[in-house]
Amino acid sequence: INAEYMGPHFLRITLNLHGMHAMQCLIFYLSTQEQFEILTAALKPNLMTLIEDANGNHVLQCCLYKLTVPHQQFVYDTVTKNCLQIATNRYGCCVLQRCLDTASADQKAQVIQEILEHVPVLASDAFGNYVIQYVLQLRLPTANDDIFAALRGSVTSLATNKFSSIVLERAFHTLAAEQVSVLIEELSNTQDLPGLLANQYANFVIQSAFDKATEEQLYKFDVASRHLMLDNSMRGKNIRARLMNAKMRNRTASSVHNPTALNTSVFNPFVVPFRKPEF
Repeated sequence: INAEYMGPHFLRITLNLHGMHAMQCLIFYLSTQEQFEILTAALKPNLMTLIEDANGNHVLQCCLYKLTVPHQQFVYDTVTKNCLQIATNRYGCCVLQRCLDTASADQKAQVIQEILEHVPVLASDAFGNYVIQYVLQLRLPTANDDIFAALRGSVTSLATNKFSSIVLERAFHTLAAEQVSVLIEELSNTQDLPGLLANQYANFVIQSAFDKATEEQLYKFDVASRHLMLDNSMRGKNIRARLMNAKMRNRTASSVHNPTALNTSVFNPFVVPFRKPEF
């Protein structure tokens, strides 16, 4: 590998389907300081092009795993500066997640801080929602506190969006119990709860909420969903079945402290599993 060849041909090779694989193999065998510097020099002027390209992004992800922390820093500076553009790009959102995987503690904090500035926009975006879910899965207390603050007060509108509804479901499984309770309380107190139950996205959010809801919150959901007992649709049956199971679990859990309480478990084939994110 030499600077004379790498400079003029690097971008053309990495953007090509077959050249991409060849470049990944070449990067794998780099070992000397001089080689890393040649690679870094080739990456710098072409970084945004590689991030947003179907083939180039794979080469960049390979570089993230191979380069040392000092040689990576220019990538994190660029990602931080263009965070919103990158996170909402089909390929950029994947690069951003790999950046969090390979970052040092300072680099990770640098990128996450910028991501947290755009939570409402990213949560509702077709690709940005994956970035927010990824940060949630890291279970960093400070980051999760900021995401909770961004979601709070907008739960109803977020629940009706295809992408942010999935973020809410993820939040129910990763945020602290007290924070989840606040979000569910906001959801259960909305005046249009029956409308949310009928919504194609919000109904999944509410079903996920059943698993974390208090007895009082389950009662509110129960009252709002009683009209579904007359609904012969599969969605109506799923919602009522999952709600009844949640109420039974709560009652069973309380029997641990109260031996006289009913302690019965119910299997129901209509329970809907947690949704996986989808492109």
